[in-house]
Amino acid sequence: MNPRNPMTHPPTISFVALSAAAAMACLLMPPACPSGVDQEPPTPTPAPTGWSAEIHRDAYGVPSIVGDRLADLAFGDGYAQAEDRLAAMLLSYARARGREAERFGETCAPSCVNRDRSARLLRAEASAHTTYEALSEDEREIVDAFVAGVGHFIDSQPGGDVPQQALDYPPDPIDVLALSNYTMVGRQFTEAVQDRQSGGWVWDGGAGHGGESNGWSVREGGQVFVQADPHTPWDDFNWLWEHRWFTRDGAFSATGGTTTGLPGFVHAATPHHAWSYTRTGVDRGDCAVVQLSEDGAQYLRGGEWLDLQVVTEEILVAGQDPVTLEVMMTVDGPIFEVADVDGSEGGYVAAMSMLGEARQFLQTLAMAEAGSLTDFKAAIGQQQVSGFQMFYGDRDGELFYAWAGRIYDRNEDPAEPRAWNQCQPIWGEGQAFTGIRPFSGIPQSETPGVLGDVQFFQGSNAPNFILEGGDWGIRLSDYPDYVHTATEFVALPARPQRVTDLLGAGAHTSPGMLELSMDTYVLAAEWTLPALALAVDGFVADGGVLTEQESAGVQLLADWDLVCDLESAAYTLWRELATNVATTGYYLSSIRNTYPELPGDPSVIPATVLETFVGFFQGAVATVPRDPDGAIRPWGEINVIDRETGDVPLGAGGSDTQTMWQGSSRIDARDADDVSHVTGGSNFMMSTRYDLDSGDVEVWSISAKGQSEDPQSAHYDDQTHLYVQRGYKASTVSMDVATAEENVESRITVGVP
Repeated sequence: MNPRNPMTHPPTISFVALSAAAAMACLLMPPACPSGVDQEPPTPTPAPTGWSAEIHRDAYGVPSIVGDRLADLAFGDGYAQAEDRLAAMLLSYARARGREAERFGETCAPSCVNRDRSARLLRAEASAHTTYEALSEDEREIVDAFVAGVGHFIDSQPGGDVPQQALDYPPDPIDVLALSNYTMVGRQFTEAVQDRQSGGWVWDGGAGHGGESNGWSVREGGQVFVQADPHTPWDDFNWLWEHRWFTRDGAFSATGGTTTGLPGFVHAATPHHAWSYTRTGVDRGDCAVVQLSEDGAQYLRGGEWLDLQVVTEEILVAGQDPVTLEVMMTVDGPIFEVADVDGSEGGYVAAMSMLGEARQFLQTLAMAEAGSLTDFKAAIGQQQVSGFQMFYGDRDGELFYAWAGRIYDRNEDPAEPRAWNQCQPIWGEGQAFTGIRPFSGIPQSETPGVLGDVQFFQGSNAPNFILEGGDWGIRLSDYPDYVHTATEFVALPARPQRVTDLLGAGAHTSPGMLELSMDTYVLAAEWTLPALALAVDGFVADGGVLTEQESAGVQLLADWDLVCDLESAAYTLWRELATNVATTGYYLSSIRNTYPELPGDPSVIPATVLETFVGFFQGAVATVPRDPDGAIRPWGEINVIDRETGDVPLGAGGSDTQTMWQGSSRIDARDADDVSHVTGGSNFMMSTRYDLDSGDVEVWSISAKGQSEDPQSAHYDDQTHLYVQRGYKASTVSMDVATAEENVESRITVGVP
């Protein structure tokens, strides 16, 4: 049987008891499907209940929302977010629900039809309906109030001066909850597909989520520092939005960033504690294989035959005919491919533990309300986040680290672990998932690493506990392989090693921590350049001849101070070299895991590897951007942030070189002028310091793309220009209402009767 991918066939929700064979007929010949379609669940409409809030904006347009209750804060938050980013919110909601083609199809088809097909497999809209009905009265009011705030902004615009989609499809609670689920299951689905691709299969259903980040919590003497630096795409919901929430009675105070389109906080600081996430985490999604019965009505899971559920999805496309998709659902997730498996028909399932869960942002409010580390751990124990590293510090001097997430407990013999980075059968007895792994079974520690007078947790991609022997009182061998799919490292990669070195140096202050977070020293180059010099010497000794440009490149790198900045042509060449090497699946930033003797003894590298290194260097010299006179162009000329008000040169390092401060741009996507356009990287950065003696709190933050999506706004690119200068702005320090009212540039009161 030839493999069939539901996404390659031409996508109200109907749960129809169809056989797998009939489902295939529907995929190939839509007329063969049942014509009846059940009505989709009604969209709830929030009823105004007297919500009101004050919105105070500072010099950078960051809003402080002040109200009596959390629902009032959510109402004001919805209004302020819509004021800043309504277009991004509308697009994110449409994408989460798989309705982009319906709402934007005249400008985005056919690419958005493919995205909608992927989104419908994720079932985020269905999860939103299920979650909304299950919310408590207080939780539902927060969702309703946020949506009402968005609607109040839309209604308040003179002459309907808002995107047409806001009038045709006014946001509702399902939009918000679908987005909350979509941000989690999207990453899980991507990992499941990647597991299948590791076997040579090719997915054509669209791209997924990826990312890295920096984060740490540090205690030194009488102070605690917490750093947040998520490396994400700078688009739609990934573009974090900064806000502050204060209840008038002081019971709730928090400042931080949230997913555009949602209330809550991705990372935050409160008077008591701060936390940050990084985007690296547990193995969140799995490719699980089930067998299908001969009549196609059931699938075999864990030795038990279960009924297959088929969902008829109809994707409306503005100005075009609708597209129909049949989604075959199992209890673990959708089947994304049907193919021959060991001589019988089988289904490849994207097993997603976040299926049906859409309370992620509500969990973050509980995290912000926590009055102790115990309360905070109870909040993250709700497991409404699919998998991230988390760093916590508080004014009591406590530090905490968790490899936090909601993942399936894979049923396996510890003596015979299965390779969960590939598709694994779950049809046999004892093979199926056994539920959600409890939070207590996830790597976590209150025992930080110690370097001199500094105690710390850090996870700038790789945490220190992955080293041989472990650290922080935990080690990889304490947990099943599927909880952490990395192998033990001999040496940390460049970025986490650089962070560890800098944190261990001690004598930290707030300005020093801000500078550290935007460090652009290329530690991988320090490790590798001696090996390159040895390789070039060997090449010449063996009769090789360097061109004039190659000789100049060798000298340029030899004279380099190993710092990435706007004026550095050496970094431009180094980035070209590192990226070329990365195309092979090997990263120079991890070279010491193979050759820990570097940089001191490059002779440990085999001659065959050194020869390859010379080839990569010669390739980099040949392709690196040059000016008309042949000189290598400095980094600031070819690495820019696109803003409608004009491109802004960025001195942050590219992702392949693993500097601390990152702006992700792709060499293979350079424009005709050889300029790379940064589309992600260090996003909304925040640094918090607690003085354990005085109780003072300092918060500093910066957003790469600013507060507003409107090019006419003063807050469209003001932070961008500060960001590229490695600057931060002071945020609310004492976090009380009085402070929130200081230095206010605008103040409005919004409400509904």
